[in-house]
Amino acid sequence: MMNGRRIENGGLVLFVFLITLLLGAVVSTFAVALLWSVLAAILFQPLYQRIHARFPERSNTAALLTKTGIRWRIWPPSAPCRRILARCHPVQRSTISL
Repeated sequence: MMNGRRIENGGLVLFVFLITLLLGAVVSTFAVALLWSVLAAILFQPLYQRIHARFPERSNTAALLTKTGIRWRIWPPSAPCRRILARCHPVQRSTISL
């Protein structure tokens, strides 16, 4: 006769394994964006620390200014690449008829 406790533990392990697989499937679609976010956080940490030292009581303001700085340092230089990609891969617009 099987022990009931053993069946419960096996079911729990199976449940945790399935949840882990599903979570991995969801997170894997965002893997590239997550990696770029980590890279940006590492590269721009000194900028955040410098701004935060200037405004020690306003950490949200420092974060917003850092985000603005990241945007102004990354977005304009990428314009030529975006134009090339837009020509090579035009966006197809679709209409939804109800």
